Amino acid sequence: TVLQALQVWYHHIDTASVYHNESTIGDALAESGINRETIWITTKLFTNHYHTKELIEQSIYHSLSQLQTTYLDLVLLHRPTSLEEHHFVFDILLSLKEQWIIRNIGVSNFTSDQLLDAINYTNNQIFAYQWEYHICLDQNKLLQICKDNNIIFEAYSPLAHGKLWNNEDIITKLKTIANK
Repeated sequence: TVLQALQVWYHHIDTASVYHNESTIGDALAESGINRETIWITTKLFTNHYHTKELIEQSIYHSLSQLQTTYLDLVLLHRPTSLEEHHFVFDILLSLKEQWIIRNIGVSNFTSDQLLDAINYTNNQIFAYQWEYHICLDQNKLLQICKDNNIIFEAYSPLAHGKLWNNEDIITKLKTIANK
């Protein structure tokens, strides 16, 4: 499926080691023959890897190996923990960014306060912010923070985990938007 997606110009891969699909994606990338520089690869660093420099680097290098690439376009800190731990992880990711192993750093599922701290701590080097976003969930505050700081807001669960289907309130909202 990944190979077929690549062949029809699906060139953004969003994965994570805990999805257990990075090696399959790496095989498809290699088989496709597509220039790596035309494909955007996002992966995630999970909280169980935040604790030591060795675990963080091991996670990144494992993803690189599985994906059969020399760099990652975007690495997201997948879930928030303590600010001290975030700062520790950011220091290591920023070092990997300086080495051009990671091209961009982002966060996922951070609150607005945690996002603002990440922006400040990294000297505005947060490239992307990933959070659940759909018509049932108002994210205007987070959207504004991203806009104010030139951060890409990347939505997940745009269909609201199936809540959009057969929901009269949602259908009414969508009709109103469509009419505008």
